[in-house]
Amino acid sequence: MNELGRRVIVALIGAPLAIGLIWLGDAALATFAAALAALSAWEFFRLAREAGYAPLSGVGIVLAAIIPLLVHAHYLGVWQLSASIATMGLLAVVVAAIWL
Repeated sequence: MNELGRRVIVALIGAPLAIGLIWLGDAALATFAAALAALSAWEFFRLAREAGYAPLSGVGIVLAAIIPLLVHAHYLGVWQLSASIATMGLLAVVVAAIWL
């Protein structure tokens, strides 16, 4: 099967799934967004590795998956994050990317 055929099959399966999860919303949508973000980050880091770069794929994939879940937790009022803590975390990831 060629690349276009695979993409059409994924779209035929993924579009109704995405519409259903958007309709359900809440935790289902946050979980779907986390899984999609992790999958997208994995693909991005795979391409970067093939291009000769050494990305921090473990950290990047985990952070990509956690961010939608944290946003949902913030929306529910379960977890609050101050701007200074978020900035320090972002700086720690940048420093790790530079020196590791």
